[in-house]
Amino acid sequence: MTEKRSSDIDVSSKMKAVIKEVSGLVKDGASKAEAARESYALLNEHSRKQVMYVFINGVGLTQAGAATYYQKIKKAGACQK
Repeated sequence: MTEKRSSDIDVSSKMKAVIKEVSGLVKDGASKAEAARESYALLNEHSRKQVMYVFINGVGLTQAGAATYYQKIKKAGACQK
């Protein structure tokens, strides 16, 4: 999978590790939704742009899909608190 440009995104070592982990989950048959939820949980201290970067490069979502998943996961987390 080709990584998208990260010109204005600081890609941390944790993000790189999560990209590797969730891309493996998807390859092993996990749904993209499951992989996105796992990514979000692991990157809770990262910015929205950074999490979406992982969604795109690790999970395999489009820009629009990453934005949608981010909002849905964030909203679901807020409802559980």
